[in-house]
Amino acid sequence: MLVAEDNAIAAKVITTFLSKMGFDYTQVEDGEQALHEALVGSYGIAIVDLRMPKLDGIEFTKRYRAIAPERPLPIVALTANAAEDVKQACLEAGMDDFLAKPVNPQLLRRTVERLALRDPEI
Repeated sequence: MLVAEDNAIAAKVITTFLSKMGFDYTQVEDGEQALHEALVGSYGIAIVDLRMPKLDGIEFTKRYRAIAPERPLPIVALTANAAEDVKQACLEAGMDDFLAKPVNPQLLRRTVERLALRDPEI
């Protein structure tokens, strides 16, 4: 899976959870790196912070969906702003789900597993 998170502490928290759950991941620090990785790599899911340098999570999603419509990639928003309008903006941009910070590890697992069912190669 692809994890795009620019905050070192938040990145450490989520990647520690993912490691303990047995998931493999690549972590990048900005939206441009995330877009590049998503386009050249083979990822089953992307967890993307909404507020990143160079390209935010919503713009990452819009660009990925426009550039690679033939390569469906479940994209999950990660943000400290859990307001309903933010969640709606994420879904309208083409994201598949939404996780609020601080991340609940059980919800993270359920979200990844649910979306992984759409792509059995994860």
